[in-house]
Amino acid sequence: MAFEYRRSASFRVGALEVVQLSDGSFGRDARNFFDGVDPTEWTRACGVSAPDEPVPWAYSGYLVRGDGHTTLVDTALGARPCEPGILSCAEFPERLAECGVEAEEVDVLLHSHLHWDHVGWDVTRAGTVAYPNAEVHLSSAELAFWMTPDPDAPERHVRFADEHFRPLLDAGQVRTFEGDAEVTPSITMIATPGHTPGHTVQLIRSEGEALLVVGDAMHHWTHVEHHDWLSIHEWDPRQSSEARRRICELAIETDALVTGPHFPLLTVGKVRRHGSGYRYERLDPPSARLL
Repeated sequence: MAFEYRRSASFRVGALEVVQLSDGSFGRDARNFFDGVDPTEWTRACGVSAPDEPVPWAYSGYLVRGDGHTTLVDTALGARPCEPGILSCAEFPERLAECGVEAEEVDVLLHSHLHWDHVGWDVTRAGTVAYPNAEVHLSSAELAFWMTPDPDAPERHVRFADEHFRPLLDAGQVRTFEGDAEVTPSITMIATPGHTPGHTVQLIRSEGEALLVVGDAMHHWTHVEHHDWLSIHEWDPRQSSEARRRICELAIETDALVTGPHFPLLTVGKVRRHGSGYRYERLDPPSARLL
């Protein structure tokens, strides 16, 4: 099944420009993200006819500018060969350059968590620090879990974090926080443990408008509506469900747009109450355009 190849997409949040930077856009087998869920239910919700039919998927990070900072939120997969049938991968630096941003201009780097598909471009293809002038913000719980590491931390993720994130730590760029933390005038990191011990989402606000970037708290927009549809990758499934509820309540409270790095480009919407739960209303974000 062919999926349209789109590289990046831009939209506005108040005075801010937000760009979703693609590092890979394709259809993937999504069964691992609906662990134990009746296939009839999740396939219908995702708009596919069978569990092995590819679901549109993205691996991406975000560029935020307009508040005096040049901020990146996660850095996606990193340098890797394209797999058979994959139209795009390992393109994050090119997408950033197309926005007219040099790596040295990035002064803030935020991480939702340290899984391999969120820290890949923290280093260059040569293994050097990619954003040497960036102050890097990460929850203290997340740092301790992967960098100590915790005995329960999966070895392959520990190895990847050691190769791709430790250079930033060694360079003295990393700043940690506990709980929720305002890290720029426009962005607050919101604690949402569950997927990992120190997972956070980013609440971006400007001129009365807001956006929540949900990291891996929700891999797919259907997770807004089904908090118990969990992936096989959850560190603490109970906390993951609680985190989703917190995100939904915060989205309603702030009237925020909601999107995520695994949502296909320009998959943006708002959370609405629906009976005792929630629904996701897809919307066209302000000044949206494909780049």
